[in-house]
Order: sequence, then C-alpha cells, then structure tokens
Amino acid sequence: TFWNSVNTVTGDNDFFWDDANKRLGLGTTTPHFNLQVNETTAATSACIQITNVDIGSTANDGLHLIASDTGNAYIQNRENGFLSLQTNGTEKMRILSTGEVGIGTATPLHNLQVSSAGNAEIQTQRVGGTGVLIQSQAAVGVIGTNTNHRLDLKTNSTTYMTITTSGDVGIGTVTPDEKLHILDTTGANIILNSNAVAANSGVYMSEGADATPTQNGAYAYYDGTNNEFRIATGAAALADRL
Repeated sequence: TFWNSVNTVTGDNDFFWDDANKRLGLGTTTPHFNLQVNETTAATSACIQITNVDIGSTANDGLHLIASDTGNAYIQNRENGFLSLQTNGTEKMRILSTGEVGIGTATPLHNLQVSSAGNAEIQTQRVGGTGVLIQSQAAVGVIGTNTNHRLDLKTNSTTYMTITTSGDVGIGTVTPDEKLHILDTTGANIILNSNAVAANSGVYMSEGADATPTQNGAYAYYDGTNNEFRIATGAAALADRL
C-alpha cells in the first residue's frame, strides 16, 4: 500500500490522509482529529497498540488504548509493570501491577494511598451538602466534616455514634443533649475496667480551665484495693468523702 501524494493510498481505502486538514484516518475517510482509528467490523473493538523491541510485539504486549464495541474504554498495560499518569512532566498517580493505587507516591502499600509533602487529604463532597475530609497532618490524623454538618459513624449501615456541629457526642442517638449522651432501649451502661489487680477506675469532674483535674474537683471511683465505691473531692488535693 502506497500513498498517492494527494489524500488516499493505492490498493487500500482504509488508510486516508486528509491533506487539507493534516489528519490521518485509519478505517475512515473523514478523520475529525490529527489521528482517528475506526474499526469497520461490527462487534469488534478498536485498539491502538504501542510496543518496543524490549517488551515484545505480540498481541499481548505493550500499551493498549481500546474503544470497545459495547461503549466502554480501556487503557491497558499488558506488561507486568505499573501504569503512570503524569501532568507537567511529573507523575501524579501510579497503578501497580498488583492493583494498588498511589497518588503522590510511587510505592503505595494499600489499595489507595495518598501522600503529600504537606497535608495529605481526601475529600468527598455532595454538591450543596456535606464535605467529609480525611487528612494526614505532621503529627495528627483528622477525620471529620469541613461543612456545617454532623459526623456519623456507622457499622452494617446503621449509625451508632454521632458528633454534632457543636461538639456533642451521641451514642445511640443523633441528637445528644450533652457533651456525651448515651441512649439504649435496653439500658445505657458504661464499663470502666482497669484490667489490673488493686487498681482504681472512675470519673474525674472539675470546673473552669483546670490544668489539674485529677487534683481539683471531684472523683467518683471504684476502689480496687478495698472493693468499694468512693467519692473524693478537694480544692488542691482530692480526699475521700464517702
């Protein structure tokens, strides 16, 4: 097959050069872009394959760009290597041959790993609704909303804990009335277990911006040494009152 210097080739009408627009068509005489590949056989996908001498040139080698006959599109690395997506000459995302996806890292250790020299962030956002942020800072991990909406924690599609926009925490309720509100129709209980012999378990209570809540205020606790319930209070040092 040879180009006849005008716009077609002799002996093969599936190869067309649009000299006026400088476009090449494979399987079409009306290419719409610089290069257009059109599969003319029904129920057959169109594929562009890129290979080199090192990886081989069989049908199962190289990079494949595929437009399937069912309307789907595929980018395939047929080799046992990674697939890299780059902008501005720098890799931004990598898919390993084992399926791990890295954004900002070439060596992801999990199904999806996002890394950054600054804060690494993943955000999901409903248009006009809640924005949920997962953030890795230098010394803090953050999960929450960055819009004026509560955060729910679920298991098995059921909400079991809620943090409201005012900071109240609800367990068994999405409308907590206090900083911690536990609701259970079979009885709301809290277990404090030291898991050690002769150790105390209890709750400290104080007021104001107290830097030493274990020394100033009140302490209701279980005395593990004497197997007794006690209440201690004090202004500078707690002493048992009961």
